[in-house]
Amino acid sequence: KITRTRASTRTRKKKKEETIEILTSKNIVEFTRKYYNCATAEGMKIQNEQFQKQFDFRWDLSILYNEIMNKNKVQTDSVFSIFTIAALKDTGFYAEVNENMAEKIFWGKGKGCDFLENTCQSKIQYDEYPQLVDKEQCSFDYERIGIPIFQEINKCNIVLGFYNDRLCTNPNIVSDQDVREKEQDKLSNYSTQSKCFKSTATKSSSTNQYPDVSRCHQFQCSSDASQITVIFPEIDLQVLCGKGEQNIQKDIDPSGLKAQGKLTCPQDYERFCNYAPICPNFCSQKGVCVNGQCICQDGFGGVDCSIECSGVVDNNTCLEGQCPQGKFLNPDNTCKSDCPSGSFGKAGICKPCNRNCSRCKGPSANECTQCQFMTLLQKNQCVNKCDEKQGYFPNYDSGICEYLMSNICEGNCQICQKSNQNMCIICKRGFYYNDDNKQCLSECPNGFFENQKTQNCEKLSQGCIQQNNPNTCSQCDTTNGFRMTLDKKCTLCQSPCSQCDPNNLSLCFACDDDGYYFDNENKTCKENSSGESEIKCPDGCKKCSQSGECLSSRFLLQAQADNQQTNSYQGLVIFIVNYVFFGLLL
Repeated sequence: KITRTRASTRTRKKKKEETIEILTSKNIVEFTRKYYNCATAEGMKIQNEQFQKQFDFRWDLSILYNEIMNKNKVQTDSVFSIFTIAALKDTGFYAEVNENMAEKIFWGKGKGCDFLENTCQSKIQYDEYPQLVDKEQCSFDYERIGIPIFQEINKCNIVLGFYNDRLCTNPNIVSDQDVREKEQDKLSNYSTQSKCFKSTATKSSSTNQYPDVSRCHQFQCSSDASQITVIFPEIDLQVLCGKGEQNIQKDIDPSGLKAQGKLTCPQDYERFCNYAPICPNFCSQKGVCVNGQCICQDGFGGVDCSIECSGVVDNNTCLEGQCPQGKFLNPDNTCKSDCPSGSFGKAGICKPCNRNCSRCKGPSANECTQCQFMTLLQKNQCVNKCDEKQGYFPNYDSGICEYLMSNICEGNCQICQKSNQNMCIICKRGFYYNDDNKQCLSECPNGFFENQKTQNCEKLSQGCIQQNNPNTCSQCDTTNGFRMTLDKKCTLCQSPCSQCDPNNLSLCFACDDDGYYFDNENKTCKENSSGESEIKCPDGCKKCSQSGECLSSRFLLQAQADNQQTNSYQGLVIFIVNYVFFGLLL
């Protein structure tokens, strides 16, 4: 579903109206709100180019720069992220979409509604949009040395490559001999295990003065991304960026015997360490790279798919048959002691987890050990929402539902949270649970009614001012034009319509059951003629014409809704499939 809204923005100090295109399908809205930490997000903005008349389904470059479904070619590795996964889910064309294929992305992550709505026009200076200066610096993903360049398409400054030979992750990018010698003198290292650092490193013997303050260096992150080791293999030297040392400047070699210069530890360890790594040797063009691991073509194996092998590869040696005892056959056709994310080891082979799990100990949905982006782990199952009535509460940092129930409580709580005795889970008899403030009340607040069965305060149905159960209303809000239908619902539709177009209250979709039939051609309800026998509709039919033709049933309405949804997504899925599977080949 695409919506068009009008927004007032500031561009180069000139206020003007522009059209914003927003994708508002279910998963997109949920993913957007959680990713950006913006509970009011309407959906995901799509690139809007005013000079193009034809609308294009691509993510807005300013809020999601290096995603594979972007409009422009970016000078870094494009990421197949959860947003494109969500779009594929929302098409309804696929029974399953494997979230384990999604790569991590950090552009704007967790930075709130201000980033999502204002991007580089915000009063806050975000790392994604550096100030327009001529000095070289590291790109947001730390993979390239470049300078901030103003982008006309989104009116933002983005760090782009100043030279073609400054992509740290490409080991073959420096081809000129003079440039290579200069980079060696600066202790630069270009490899799939290298990234950009703020650094003035040079060899101890160097007499050259270099104006640039950025270098490509080899590195290794700790498993929890709390430490980064910067490696200088040419001189057998390492520099440790420890816990809490973000943005700290260090002497590369305090003795000065091997190197001179200083290095600044990265500002964001998590972002630095957790971007999807580059696959070794780009999988030798014999496989595809997914989350830093090669998936090799048949007949090839090895961490970079470079070994021609019809069997399995163990310790860089081709073996016939299966992996040795205690090892598992990985997607790169190598034998390893563990399996990658999204799979588990069984009978010497890495097999896929249930689609709900990102890590697991078996194939079932109740054998998860870690969950996908939108779900939380509760008792080995991935759930959309923790069961608070059973005492489980979300810990979003760790991605789990923690058990926090206690029967030692205050107030009207019978069961409460262990960490806060005033936060109720279950109420004492005669009190009603209010989810807004986790309190047990003797009377529910305005706009809610007491559900005697569940002991919850539940929101009144639209147009209802008095209600005893979730399905029917006792009194409608006649002051604001609502009336009660025969099935005890409140509606603004003009009698005898029970369902109508909200923008045209006389345009009927269904009729009251008291002597009326639905005229499908004119979209009106007509009264049966006097003396005419009652019209009997076929089984399963809710409304029919005088001839007995079924015009309305639950199944028919659902089918029509499903058909409309399918049509609305058909254009999007055709684009995605063509872009991902054909555009990447061009």
